[in-house]
Amino acid sequence: MSAQSSSTPSASSAQPAGACPVQLASELAATDREHVVPQRPRGAVRPSPEAAEAAPADGRGTAEPAGAAALRSLAHLVQLAAGGADGHAVLAAAAAAASAAVPGVTSASASTGHPSQPTDSAADSAQAQAVDGAQWAADEGPALLAHSTGEPIWSEDLSSDPRWSRLARRTAGGQVRSAASVPLRSGDDVVGVLNAYGSAPGLDPDRVAAYAEVVSAVLGAARRTAHLASEVENLTLAMQSRAAIEQAKGAVASRLGCTAEEAFGAMVVMSQDRNVKVRDIGLLVAAAPSDTTLDEPLRAALARARQRAAGRPHA
Repeated sequence: MSAQSSSTPSASSAQPAGACPVQLASELAATDREHVVPQRPRGAVRPSPEAAEAAPADGRGTAEPAGAAALRSLAHLVQLAAGGADGHAVLAAAAAAASAAVPGVTSASASTGHPSQPTDSAADSAQAQAVDGAQWAADEGPALLAHSTGEPIWSEDLSSDPRWSRLARRTAGGQVRSAASVPLRSGDDVVGVLNAYGSAPGLDPDRVAAYAEVVSAVLGAARRTAHLASEVENLTLAMQSRAAIEQAKGAVASRLGCTAEEAFGAMVVMSQDRNVKVRDIGLLVAAAPSDTTLDEPLRAALARARQRAAGRPHA
């Protein structure tokens, strides 16, 4: 069978902005019984019913409920994002969960940035790393094309795909045959690529595209969680700094015999002279209110602050 390419609307357009990853995960798992996924890319061939209905078995050899493994894997992804895990941990979990989420996938990888020079990447196996490396070395392949076009790209057999002759030579005789690469998005922007590989033909590009939507949503949630955590940390530091400055103003005013506002002016002048933050001076004074080491430089700074307040140039 000849290799095929596909194009479909962007992953971001298939769900409303801010779509809940848990909802997407539930829809993805339900596709073992009902195909709730974006429009199937043009030129894609649906896999055999046997491959689509195959379900993992537990240690006793009994079949799991359809989609159970996918839901567990995707729940782990959501937990990582909500727990503040970094982007690399989410990418690694996304690659590892692909085989449970998409029938026929035997290995997978995920990356951010351009596939030829990713800012971060993770693979679930040496097989996926080998195919990723082959695409990088050949400077062609489904991952690069998916990133540049913003559309899902797939191939029934990489080793004979006429679109990528250099890649075909590098993958001939390998354990990976079929591949599907789908852009990862942040809004309308392509921020990375999810690559799903199979040891035989029959990967369903619809399922890979749906799974990539979930990964995009989880990555977005992880970024927002990290941003909020950073804001909370900055606000906490600001509050601590303000408390230290207020305490230091009182200590300096008491030792120098000035008002609290004049004490603050002295700390500002001293921070400018010493090229340090007022917060740091405040923390230093607040940490040891009875330490008079800074009294002399603060007295000099107070004199300059008063001169400035009076509109006179300092000596």
